[in-house]
Amino acid sequence: MNANNHIDMLDETLKIFFLESAKTDETTLHQELSVILSNDQLVEMPDAMRHKLMNRLKDALQQVSFGQLITEALQSNNIEADNLAELTGLPVPVLKELQADTVFTNNVPIVFMKKLLNSLNISYEAAEQAIRNTFKLLQHRIPSSASFNGVTPAFKKGNLSSRESFIKNMPKTSGKELFQNEEALNRYLNRLNELMNS
Repeated sequence: MNANNHIDMLDETLKIFFLESAKTDETTLHQELSVILSNDQLVEMPDAMRHKLMNRLKDALQQVSFGQLITEALQSNNIEADNLAELTGLPVPVLKELQADTVFTNNVPIVFMKKLLNSLNISYEAAEQAIRNTFKLLQHRIPSSASFNGVTPAFKKGNLSSRESFIKNMPKTSGKELFQNEEALNRYLNRLNELMNS
C-alpha cells in the first residue's frame, strides 16, 4: 500500500465525531471542515472537546458484535466449534458465519439461538446488545435493496422492456430483505427474550 494512500482509522473516526458535534450552521460547518481537512496547520482543540471526543471514541470501540461475543465465550468456556455445533444443532458453517458477523443474527432460527446462548452461558442482555451492534454493522455493509441496477421507469420514452427482462434484472435476494429491517430484529429479540426467560 502506498504511504500516501494510508488511512488512519483513528484520525478519520475523530474527524467524524468532531463533525457530528459541530454546530448546524452551514458556514460554521464549512469552516470546521476546512480546518479539519487542512494538514498545513496544527489545530489545538479545547480540553473539554478533546475529552468528549475521546469518550465517544472509547464508547464506539467498546461495542462488541455478536461474532466477537461468541468468540470470547468459546474461548472462556473452552469449547470447540464442532462440539458447539453438536450441542446446538447449528451447522459449523453457520457458526463460522455468526463468528465472522457475515449473517444477520435474526436469520438463525430462534430455538437454535436459545440453545447457542445457553450453551455458551451468554445472558440475554449481553446478546441483545451484541445482536443490535451486528445488525447495524451489516446494515452499513449491504447496499439498499431498493436500488436495482437494471430497472428503469416504465414511462421512460423508448422503454419497451418486457416482464421477463424486468424479472431477469431484479437482484436475487433470496428473501434476505425479510431479516434486514428493524421491525424483524425487534420481533426476533422480543421472542428470544420470552424464550430465554421461560
